[in-house]
Amino acid sequence: MGARISEADARRLGIPCAAGPAAVSRHPARGRGAAVHMPPPGVPRIPSKKGRLPNSAVHFDDVVFALSLEPRPKARARTFMPPAELARAFEAARGDKGRFLSIVRGGDADTRIRHQSITPKETARFEQAVKMAGLAAMKGREAIGAQMAVDAVLAFEGDAGLWPTDNTDGDLDNLVKALLDALNGAVYRDDRLVVQLNLAKVCLPRPAIAIRVKPADPSLGGLLDLLLRSDPR
Repeated sequence: MGARISEADARRLGIPCAAGPAAVSRHPARGRGAAVHMPPPGVPRIPSKKGRLPNSAVHFDDVVFALSLEPRPKARARTFMPPAELARAFEAARGDKGRFLSIVRGGDADTRIRHQSITPKETARFEQAVKMAGLAAMKGREAIGAQMAVDAVLAFEGDAGLWPTDNTDGDLDNLVKALLDALNGAVYRDDRLVVQLNLAKVCLPRPAIAIRVKPADPSLGGLLDLLLRSDPR
């Protein structure tokens, strides 16, 4: 009886494997950005043509600005089905309850229902304020199209001797998500170009946000050498 090994182990041993088709998201991308194509485990990822930039130093003037604004986490967009779409599904189902539910749930291949997403007003106002501050700091320059690093300090109102770790202060990853989305298309062409982040949450007498967009450091402060010298396996 032949032994079985995983596809990943076979590739590690140099045994050729038939690569299956890349997994593609079943649902089209909503909003900006393209659909994400994810290869199956063990299959090498093939970047799109000119999709990755060289790991070398680039030069552009830092973009630095601050605003007196309380940091806000990225709130999820509210997605709903417009009444007109619901009526269209009802008409397409022709009284068939099962088909109606299939259409509404998005599983019907013949009739697609277009859902609508709305960004919460608080998030929209916050991102607009950050965007306008970023545009002012750009002073008419074109949006940056090179690999970059983003430094951000998010200050909450409070005792400067304390860290903002309360459950009302928000998670750092959600807080920076709102900032990166706000600057997208204003300070840089696409947030995929942000390859390094340096973030901090602090408490200060009044809330504020400070942001610096600068060229990426190819050496990563020496950490890249650590990875190259070690075997991640």
